[in-house]
Amino acid sequence: MNGFGIGARMDTSSDFPYFDCAYKHEEYASKARRNRSEGEQTWLERKQVFRRNDGEGRMSSDIVTVEGDHQHGQTLIKQVMREGKRIIPAVKLDEIRRKRLKVLTV
Repeated sequence: MNGFGIGARMDTSSDFPYFDCAYKHEEYASKARRNRSEGEQTWLERKQVFRRNDGEGRMSSDIVTVEGDHQHGQTLIKQVMREGKRIIPAVKLDEIRRKRLKVLTV
């Protein structure tokens, strides 16, 4: 079984507020599984995240919804591995850096 998770305190600055929630992709052997944590509710369907930008090209919001729901924005969840093998080329570090710098200078 493979798993991946990032907590809010790992991906946000300690001096900047964060959104107190978690995204959980709950699936095993291609079947939806329910999170049984006390006090938490989950959608059984696969999820998708849509990123919206403002008129100046800066990120303005993310929307978490179920796969197949159509929202405006860029889809963020993409399959990159299948059966332990990469199915799309890795993005080169200099390309990631160029894109991030472009967003920061807008």
